[in-house]
Amino acid sequence: MSLGLFKSPGEKIGLVRDTLRIMQDASYQQMAPGLPWDRYIYMTNQQMATCISYNKEKVMTPEDMASIMESAYIVYQRRIQETRNETPPLRWAFPYYAIEYYCGIWDLDRLLVKVESLLDAADPADRSPDGMYGILSLPAFYCQYLIQYPERIPGRETYINSLFRRAMDYADSFSASEDEKVLLYLRHLSYMYLETGSGVPFGTFLQWMMLRFMPEVYLHSWMVGTAAQALCGLILEEEPAFFDDEPDIRQLTDPEEKRRQVLENAMQSGLLHDVGKVSVLELYSRTARQWMEEDLVNGEYPRNSLGETYGRDFFGELGESPDLIAAVSPEEGLEGYIARDESEYTLGLSPELRRAFENWCQENKVKGYTMPLYDSEHNRIGTFYGNGDGNAPASFRQITWEELKAAEAQGFPNSKGSAPSERELPFKTMEEAAKANAEGWRWPEPEE
Repeated sequence: MSLGLFKSPGEKIGLVRDTLRIMQDASYQQMAPGLPWDRYIYMTNQQMATCISYNKEKVMTPEDMASIMESAYIVYQRRIQETRNETPPLRWAFPYYAIEYYCGIWDLDRLLVKVESLLDAADPADRSPDGMYGILSLPAFYCQYLIQYPERIPGRETYINSLFRRAMDYADSFSASEDEKVLLYLRHLSYMYLETGSGVPFGTFLQWMMLRFMPEVYLHSWMVGTAAQALCGLILEEEPAFFDDEPDIRQLTDPEEKRRQVLENAMQSGLLHDVGKVSVLELYSRTARQWMEEDLVNGEYPRNSLGETYGRDFFGELGESPDLIAAVSPEEGLEGYIARDESEYTLGLSPELRRAFENWCQENKVKGYTMPLYDSEHNRIGTFYGNGDGNAPASFRQITWEELKAAEAQGFPNSKGSAPSERELPFKTMEEAAKANAEGWRWPEPEE
């Protein structure tokens, strides 16, 4: 499970559980009867179903497991009804099977067999988010259990190797314009890579990722490896026993064989020199103009069936931001869009309501809010967690979009009303603020 802004799995599960309890309260729903409460509750159940942690003994209480079990069952059954067949939906079948294991319904061996059935059902021709989940993400969850319980690996080596080879072939089938979303899933798989004696070595897998997604980075690593070879060659000429501290090198008695092995090691080490750059963030080193060439239609943002524009925000290069701005939710492994008017929420408030909002946040220890994540047709598909004050006191929390709108409907009630904030700015210059921010400064805890 991804914790995002939470300190522990229990904290996140508890907040989602409380959110569900509130949204299912009939009196709460009556405050805003026009809202799609069924949809909100279903999406929150989806959030709860993703809260599984494989280390159940240390981080999940019986109450946590019961909450996840209920949500996983609700989402799983609804997805089957929506697809109108009995084929398990991969994305939600795994949490359902996993929580059955955590609750003691199945043992680990039975869980592994069930996950293997899901892996076998994944379609390499399916390029949708569900397809990427089945081919790229699900093997990572599967290997996560095997890494924790290595005694289950014998007899599965060939199967494990086939999963990683299939993932590599699948990723190679995507075009360069789709690299961002593919790499998002592959990073998870690389963290849980399980190397067996007869499979693809982990180093080779990492080199493939660099060559496939960042060829210019791979080229730099190759140059580093070539330089390392030249340097090691010079060292061997002057001190033939220099590398004998390494047992594998010391046991080689033939000088030429030893030289070949040292140079091979130097090259392999050099090829991994820049492996840390295999990151989603590396994709954003490209300029806005390069993104624009790929994302626009005749120089303009594309439009959905509602007439809304959608795409990446190019910060004024096209005048106005799109109605739906491209965003990624790593916590849920989803990419989609956030609504511009929701991302600029406070700008749309009157001065009085904005001051009430600020006072309400201080009084209720709120540092920010989540926003719905949509597809290009403005259908909600998940949650975006990026809106929050990173300098807020440690005790402050991030609330959901639904909690925010409910508080707005009540006028953001607080003891100070819409009176201007009395909190003084802590810094006199931008230079002071930048230095303090770099040192991890936070606002002090408010007085009780």
